Amino acid sequence: MGNTISQKVSVDQPFNHLNCSTEPPDVILVIEDTEIPAHRSILSSRSEYFNAMFSNNFIEANSDKIILKETNLKPFKRVLEYFYTGDVNTLHNVCSKSTTSLKDLFEIYSCAQYYVADAVTKPTMWYIVYKGRQSPGQLLNCVIDYSIDELTSYNNYLIKETSDLCVMTLFSWLSPQAVKHVLKLKLNMRESVIFEALVWWMRTYSEHSALFPELLEHVDLYLLEEEQIEMLFKPDQLIDRDFCLNLRNQQEEEAKVVQKIVNENVISSISDLRVVEGTKMSSTYSTVASVASWKQEKPVIIDLKQRYLLNCLKFFIKCNSVRKHLSYTVSVSTDMRDWESIIDYSKYECSGQQNLYFKERAIRFIRIQSDAKYFIIDGKIEALYSLSLPIVDPSSNIIVPVHNFMQFQKLSTWDSRTLGGFISGEIINREINSNFPNTREQHKNVFIRHKSDDDGSIIYKFHQPYIIGSMKLLLGSKKSYYIETATKDENWTLVFAEENVSSMRTATFKKQPVIYIKIVGYSESSEYFYLHNELKCT
Repeated sequence: MGNTISQKVSVDQPFNHLNCSTEPPDVILVIEDTEIPAHRSILSSRSEYFNAMFSNNFIEANSDKIILKETNLKPFKRVLEYFYTGDVNTLHNVCSKSTTSLKDLFEIYSCAQYYVADAVTKPTMWYIVYKGRQSPGQLLNCVIDYSIDELTSYNNYLIKETSDLCVMTLFSWLSPQAVKHVLKLKLNMRESVIFEALVWWMRTYSEHSALFPELLEHVDLYLLEEEQIEMLFKPDQLIDRDFCLNLRNQQEEEAKVVQKIVNENVISSISDLRVVEGTKMSSTYSTVASVASWKQEKPVIIDLKQRYLLNCLKFFIKCNSVRKHLSYTVSVSTDMRDWESIIDYSKYECSGQQNLYFKERAIRFIRIQSDAKYFIIDGKIEALYSLSLPIVDPSSNIIVPVHNFMQFQKLSTWDSRTLGGFISGEIINREINSNFPNTREQHKNVFIRHKSDDDGSIIYKFHQPYIIGSMKLLLGSKKSYYIETATKDENWTLVFAEENVSSMRTATFKKQPVIYIKIVGYSESSEYFYLHNELKCT
């Protein structure tokens, strides 16, 4: 632009935009009864709004004075600085100042958005996100007041990350509309914690008492204890008692409705996963979430938000070099008062993918508990009503396989597709050439072996217990061997043994829950004991 000159702007000194141009102003903008001389060419070059306004299609194109009605003077002056300097550094200086509030930033953003000045909206949004992270409550108030939809998902994420200890601080900033928004989100904490924060807010902001009945409709009162309900009436009555009791009874009746969704996970997304006990860990852009308990004997409790008819749970136990397995139990409830145990794996060393089946029942809350100092449920958590059910033992809900399900591979604790694998023994891939009529085919013969000494063994570990009572082994030449099983690595039970046998063998024993299978063999003619990949288990 030929009529502009560079001017270094100080944040602490008044900015005179007219010093940036050698030409006289040709239009006057009127904002809040304040007249601002300006240049059509400069405004048009920086703003699509003004570019359209000053075209021949609008009456303002020939007006000497234009009243900007839907504009606040203070943020417009900040945007005007950019219009005349073309330099966003001054804007950065303003936005980064500690005295610049979130409300100030939203004013600048809204003004720039209204006048279609993208060069201003983008850096301002960055500072809004940065400062909003430190105060999600204030951010929510502004998101609602200024209707900035693109920030809603991010703000919801921040609010859902609020811990029990910080919920009072969150509520202390909230406007009535923001309180309603937060209650609808169903935060990752017990309903009683949210209710106590709401009661505190109601007592602090009693001038909004007309809204109290509507706000209470977003709290599941039937999940609360009587002494918690009494907080609404003592020391001062906040709401009509009959209304409160009728609302609780109505909610309790509505909660009895059980939804049945066939072969589909009722936890539809990360945002839909509500953890009322434990810690939910996920990034804004991740496709899965982890749930952790960091305190010994503290469970993870998942709230499905309504009752579903379920017969299957699936989740992944995160293991590492320190924690290689986890013993746990699963209980379910409809109201967090009466819990029913559906899975008891407290005597089993589980790892990796867990696929649990049980008799169908109505469930809202799922409690996973372990005696470990901490544990992590990692990846996609599934709760569903499945039509593809395996056979399970009715007393323990442990799967009873009818087909071979052993996978001839090393154990992977990170792959949700595996059911188990070898944790001891050496897998050998040996290529063999075979001649067929008119063809020459090369294929692999896979073995697993251990040294024929006192310490050698082949050990297979399942990710979860299975009830098994038979195995098939392909030995090759004559060997002697025995089989032991265990639910924990140190408690082995001898279940089968044979001497001087060869070829395919079938070992049968009393059906029992198994996590580990140990096979120990020896051969006088070989340094190693070999098993072919025809190892099967049912």
